[in-house]
Amino acid sequence: MAGRIPDAFIDEINRRADLVGIVRDRVDLKKAGGSWTGRCPFHDEKTPSFHVYETGDFPHYHCYGCEAHGNTLSFLTSIDNLDFVSAVENLAGRLGLEVPREQQDRERYDELKSSYSAASLATELYQAELQRGASLATNYLQERGVDQRMQALYGIGYAPSAGKLLAQASATEKLRPALHSLGLLRGDTNAAYDQFRNRLIFPIRDHRGRTIGFGGRTLGDDKAKYINSVESELFKKSQVVYGLWESKQHFGKVERLVVVEGYLDVIALTQHGIPGAVATMGTATNEDSLQRLLTLSEEVVFCFDGDNAGVSAAKKAMEKILPLLHDGQRVAFMLLPEGEDPDTHVRRIGGEAMAEALDEALPLSLFLFRVLGQNLDLSLAESKSLLYKRGTEMLNLINRQTAPTLHNSLREDLWKATRDQHGYQGAGGKSAYKGRGNGGGGNSGHGGGGYDRFKRRPQAPTLSFSQLMEGSRTNRATPMARSLVSCLLQDPACAARAGTMADFDVEEAAERDALGFAQWLRDMEIGSTADLLYALGCNPDLAERLHYLFDLPALDTGSSLPEGSMLEQQLQDTLAQMKRSYTRSTLLRVEQAMRLDPADAELKAQYKRLIAEL
Repeated sequence: MAGRIPDAFIDEINRRADLVGIVRDRVDLKKAGGSWTGRCPFHDEKTPSFHVYETGDFPHYHCYGCEAHGNTLSFLTSIDNLDFVSAVENLAGRLGLEVPREQQDRERYDELKSSYSAASLATELYQAELQRGASLATNYLQERGVDQRMQALYGIGYAPSAGKLLAQASATEKLRPALHSLGLLRGDTNAAYDQFRNRLIFPIRDHRGRTIGFGGRTLGDDKAKYINSVESELFKKSQVVYGLWESKQHFGKVERLVVVEGYLDVIALTQHGIPGAVATMGTATNEDSLQRLLTLSEEVVFCFDGDNAGVSAAKKAMEKILPLLHDGQRVAFMLLPEGEDPDTHVRRIGGEAMAEALDEALPLSLFLFRVLGQNLDLSLAESKSLLYKRGTEMLNLINRQTAPTLHNSLREDLWKATRDQHGYQGAGGKSAYKGRGNGGGGNSGHGGGGYDRFKRRPQAPTLSFSQLMEGSRTNRATPMARSLVSCLLQDPACAARAGTMADFDVEEAAERDALGFAQWLRDMEIGSTADLLYALGCNPDLAERLHYLFDLPALDTGSSLPEGSMLEQQLQDTLAQMKRSYTRSTLLRVEQAMRLDPADAELKAQYKRLIAEL
């Protein structure tokens, strides 16, 4: 029979667990101050009262509505209906660990404790060596502009070229086995030597500030400019984010992560007042590293060198991160001038200018269209079709369960880009694609004039009226909603008139959907039924959501849809009826709001407009 699971192991997996990531698989969380919040999975609620806290020794959650609370293991036992042992095995599996039993592995966690002690002692010895005035290291740090505050904050040290600092220090005698297991000592016991020699040392710390590994930058002519610690019980490269603990210590609060590639890039940004500067171990396009970044912050900016390698890395990061995104997360890209890295760039332009540049970093949506349009001559129909094909393939990477709004918005942008470039707005129509600044390889010379209205559309589904009627009909469509939609189907330009309902609190869901449909038509600048059906073919989620409003017998033939003066009269009557239905309830709400804030100019203006409707 298996033995008891050691308490030390249970404590360790609770400390190491990514509770935010585990909860986000079940709950839509948003960053709010020092915690993550969302609707509680243990009871029904409209206002989020469920909080997940990452700070402290143990990540934990608490619901201020139903008082549910606990750590990662208690969350798994509750949400997945697991017994405790199964929850431990589940969590250990996520961390890539085997569950020990006391009679099998009593010493394992004493060894883990020794490993932390060994890493801490090595940090102290490297730092002391730098403080002793190692000229190579101090000169290099001066050349790179790293001041004393940053040296202390990041715990920078020096490993002498002799390779005997750790091997011969009396303080390390009892920790020699742990130093060997961490890869800090090499060779036999009697002839041990240091792994890091003649290198500037950067301790790598976890979220609690404990040293778990090291990076070393050569100060000589070694072929490997940088080397890192070997993988160990403490150091899992794909799970490590360098510099986050230090940034939080320095700035107190970090709301945005700025991802760079090197230790000195991180330190330079921090020194110049940029919060959240971090680096991943290895490539920034590693899926585990990207998932970790998104767990740590809702806003991530990738800052890459401006050379070909940097551009390529940015593209890979975008492709890898698309499937991981949740609605509400913000990802942006900043490509530096060619020949510069974040360290040299911030030292040249200063921290204030760097902060402004990061604020203006290209959002993922715009960077995506820049990549899609690269090397395309968008005056050619073939290039336009290729743009649509590339875009569809890229958008299919997005998880529509976790990021439905992002997916639908980008699909609308893609449709507008291909539609405008095909000339469906007529002579003099603007190009939404060009207006986004994403011309790629050949758009800059083809704006301003008209487009050939007879060029073929890209291959994409175009719905028929009968197809809009397919699917389940669980929602209830009111007569007013159907009446408005029938007008919009016959003449999408009617959507502009529906904008007069903006002042009203519309309570009926079907009528809100109908008015939302009108708003979508205005935003997409759709002026004909043919373009409308094409756009809905490119937006199947929207068509599915609104199909119950299209459930009209007249749609099969279009023979009974309103036309001419009948269309105008039906639209006028429908909007008037909606206004009568909602004027008094909206007026009551506005009056109550004005009592709380009588000086609000917008409320006063809305009140006057509503009074005029009575």
